[in-house]
Amino acid sequence: MGRRVVAVAAGDGHALGLTEEGELYGWGDEEANGHGREERTRGHIGQRIKLMDANEYASGAVTETGELLTWGESSAEGNIGHEGPQVTPKRVAGLSGVEVAAVALGQTHTLAADADGVV
Repeated sequence: MGRRVVAVAAGDGHALGLTEEGELYGWGDEEANGHGREERTRGHIGQRIKLMDANEYASGAVTETGELLTWGESSAEGNIGHEGPQVTPKRVAGLSGVEVAAVALGQTHTLAADADGVV
């Protein structure tokens, strides 16, 4: 029996699908989808995902505990919270202690908001 997908996001050469069980799947560009093959990205994360987003060359996911993980292409300015490319999902250290409730990845930036709406 297949998985029920409840959310999708896509970039330039990759796509993400989130199942109702909190499993995140990725297809396409190796760095942007987090693993390089048509497999579950959750294997790299090890946690249930509650929401996700994608931009042109990167992806982001929020775990059920509110941690923001990002991966893919990143500029020297750290537009996804890390310097340089990040091949596998990695917690954004700058948001340590913040329970992220929403995330949006733009072409050159990432926004996160907490449950109180603070961005």
